[in-house]
Amino acid sequence: MSVNVPRLLRHFPALSRRHFLAATAATGWATLRAVALDWDGLAEDLADVADRLDAWMGSAMAEWTEQLAADLRQNALVLLRAADEALQGLSEEQLAELEPWLRLAADHAAEIRELAPYAAWLRARLDYFAAAREAIAIAPLQPVRPRPPAPSPPWRRPPVRQPVPPPAPVRARRARAESAPALWRKRTAASPPPPPEAQTLLPLLKGAFRAERVPVELVWIAQVESSFDPRARSPRGAAGLFQLMPATARSLGLQTEPEDERENPARSAGAAARYLRQLHARFGSWPLALAAYNAGERRVRTALQENNARTFEEIAPALPIETRMYVPRVLETIRAREGLDPARLPPPG
Repeated sequence: MSVNVPRLLRHFPALSRRHFLAATAATGWATLRAVALDWDGLAEDLADVADRLDAWMGSAMAEWTEQLAADLRQNALVLLRAADEALQGLSEEQLAELEPWLRLAADHAAEIRELAPYAAWLRARLDYFAAAREAIAIAPLQPVRPRPPAPSPPWRRPPVRQPVPPPAPVRARRARAESAPALWRKRTAASPPPPPEAQTLLPLLKGAFRAERVPVELVWIAQVESSFDPRARSPRGAAGLFQLMPATARSLGLQTEPEDERENPARSAGAAARYLRQLHARFGSWPLALAAYNAGERRVRTALQENNARTFEEIAPALPIETRMYVPRVLETIRAREGLDPARLPPPG
């Protein structure tokens, strides 16, 4: 395991007592050793002691680093699972409470081997948590509390409380705010440009979508799903540029073992395009097809039936928070990157 301790400590000003003593002892001993080795007459006698203490402190610091990394790893995985469950729920308060923890986890996910596969998944979803806080301000259940500060060590388990969905009128107001194209147009304009890898991948991905007779502009789903990282994984087991679940991938002709073809850009793009073509055939519009891609066909079909509805806008309050933000986010990403009004996306060829 490779952990950059100085970099971690810059983000963690408050240490537990044990960690503080270990760090202080290490720093103090380094100073003492430097003075002792330069002190005429004592250098030879102290050199052996210095080497022994160096070995002891090196061992102690290695143990401390491993323990810190283990704490981060254990509790951050709990946090990622809580984040994924919150995105599938209906309580914005839960997302807002988790946001500072997730931003801290995103800062360090790439530094810890076990968390690195989730880094792209997490970065691609941080906007949802910020947008949830904005929706709470628009339709609050109670006076809006200030954003809590980012947590500091010792790295405790994140706050994971039983979510309470807001009343239907509040949920409807929040859903309108979260799914508003103007919100995601603004957020997309302020977001960082696509990573350099995107320019290499786009021709390949568009070729796969074109072969399946699906509008090539929809390849920008890969930015929303994985930030164009073919190795991205979610806590629920989705993987690849287009975050396909294992069962869905297999039904579309991909193998998930011994080699996981979801991490193959061309193969995963072809499977995602086939899936989108099937979803459009079942639901008749790209917003509903995208909603089903994110939340699942059954959930979208049930929402349409229970609300006697025909459009995404009509069922948005009944869909998971992530889904009602995912659909306009994909469409506005297409507008920003391709200069195309998403309402003019043609049906599959």
